[in-house]
Amino acid sequence: ITQDLTIPDSALSARLDFAYAIETQESSTATTVYDKLKAQIINPVDGTVLKESATLSNLNVSTVWKQSASLDLAEFRGQAVRVKFSVTTDGSLPSTFRIDNVELQIGESVPLNSTSTLTVQIKGAGSGTVNSTPPGIACTTGTCIAEFQNCTSVTLLPTPSIGSAFVDWSGVCAGAGNCAITMDIDKIAASTFVVANPLVKLDGPRPAYFTRMVTAYAAAGVATPATLQAQEGDFSESLVFAQPTELTLTGGYDNTFTVSSGYSRLLGDLTIADGSLAVDRLIIGPASGATLEAVPPVMQVDGTPPTYHTTFEVAYDSIPVTGTDLVAAIIRAGVGTISGNLNLNRDLALTLLGGLDSTLTRAEGYLHIKGSLVIAAGSLVVDRIVIE
Repeated sequence: ITQDLTIPDSALSARLDFAYAIETQESSTATTVYDKLKAQIINPVDGTVLKESATLSNLNVSTVWKQSASLDLAEFRGQAVRVKFSVTTDGSLPSTFRIDNVELQIGESVPLNSTSTLTVQIKGAGSGTVNSTPPGIACTTGTCIAEFQNCTSVTLLPTPSIGSAFVDWSGVCAGAGNCAITMDIDKIAASTFVVANPLVKLDGPRPAYFTRMVTAYAAAGVATPATLQAQEGDFSESLVFAQPTELTLTGGYDNTFTVSSGYSRLLGDLTIADGSLAVDRLIIGPASGATLEAVPPVMQVDGTPPTYHTTFEVAYDSIPVTGTDLVAAIIRAGVGTISGNLNLNRDLALTLLGGLDSTLTRAEGYLHIKGSLVIAAGSLVVDRIVIE
């Protein structure tokens, strides 16, 4: 069934509506589409399908007449189009599609030389931009306003910044994609951006971005030196640094990677088996319950018997190193603060456990290092450590 028609150039709105009833001999419990009906808008010159309605099928059985969803034709103002109702079947059990009351609803026209105001708002804790086609809106923050001629079709395109995600629209727009509207009166569209999962940036002439530290480290390869910058937030993973890479890892960045004022939290183990590592603003251990106390912690070097020290340097230097193989050692530290830079330059496979109670057996807080931790030799596994 076909019908040619022309959409008036000055129409405020245009939509196609029809009623339908569907009967089928397919199973009433069927979940597969076998037979279907759709309305198509076709270019009458070359037969190109310009637009289609939602598909009705044997799954939409109705013995009473129902109203179809409207098919918006406003984009075809001033054009001649052909409306075609098309049915396809699988040739097995029959289905019967009936249509009635096919109507083209034309809205009241508006003066083509008048304009309306489009207001776009950017909301949420994240950041991003909203641009329009045709140009007029180029919004990066707050509220932006532009005038468009009535009957102009405007598409708004949201683009989240690095570290943010676009959630949805409100106002005259809805959903989580681009928003197409037709200007006829003043309208407001609000976009919402949120902070996404934190990212890791592999710095360089052509920066690359990753959602996990381990993939960013792998992408760095054996290039030396390499710099990783992590946004503030939690990273649920364990890291094994096993490449001969001179690496700097700085956490706590904002979503633009310009300011590092917070902390990144590694919710797993950090093992340095090769290369060297300098870290800043990184918490290693559980995300909650951090206790940072400005008191010197007790250091225990495991052994028979264990030895106790008041500074990390003395505890570290007290571990004997013999032969050419890495010597395994464990240093246990209480809750407190170490001020200064720590340089690990001996052939030790060291495990540093921080934030322990007064018996150095149970975790109850964090060891806070106010300075840099550089692993120049050996390997290191740490837990419950905050590096500022």
